[in-house]
Amino acid sequence: MNKLFLTVILILFFVPYFYGQDTTETEDLISVQLPPLEVLFEGAKKNPTVELYALRKEGEMSNLKTEKRKWLKYFSIAGSYQYGVMGVNSYMDVGSNLPIIYETSKNDQIFYNVGASMSINLGDIYDRKNSLKRQKTMIKQTEKEEEMWFEQQKLLIIDAYTTALAALAVLSEKYEAYTIAKAQYNLAEQSFILGKLDGASLVAQKNAMVQTLDGLQETKRTLRSSILRLEIYSNTKILSK
Repeated sequence: MNKLFLTVILILFFVPYFYGQDTTETEDLISVQLPPLEVLFEGAKKNPTVELYALRKEGEMSNLKTEKRKWLKYFSIAGSYQYGVMGVNSYMDVGSNLPIIYETSKNDQIFYNVGASMSINLGDIYDRKNSLKRQKTMIKQTEKEEEMWFEQQKLLIIDAYTTALAALAVLSEKYEAYTIAKAQYNLAEQSFILGKLDGASLVAQKNAMVQTLDGLQETKRTLRSSILRLEIYSNTKILSK
């Protein structure tokens, strides 16, 4: 008898504290509207992973351009240019009795040289086609990896989406069941206080309410988890909080 009395005391004073229901949160979740899948798929394209693939493909395209221009290394051009003034000193002996005459002349002169050479590596020539093919294959590989990633991302979005839809479909029913069970417990509590209901019946009524609350909370956790995963996968905000 004492054990039953203590159980009833716990129910009346402590259990409601641990199983309090945030009505506003539940109603907010019930009113959630999931965006169409197409919107979520488009949002997934803004994922940083897509930017990473774009940067990698840009790098591969640059490498392809470099491969196409490698034939220029077979040719080399050299040239030089020089401009200056050349001075020429000379002297003239016009006779034994006359002094030597020194003369200096200056001329502007330009020197330049232009030349070209060609050196071909036969190995590079024969492998050029394969080198270009390998680089093009790298670009296609990056594109395929991006496509595979996006397809996998869509599967993750679909999985979280269907889970969220299933949770939304039963959330209202779970909330309604909890509300009814809570109202029934409140009536049983008043009857117990008035001495019209025994403690065992009150405990049974409380257990029924707790079970419906557990089911409601589990559905809320599933829904919130699914929506959060959708937000991450699709880079799209769904929950306001």
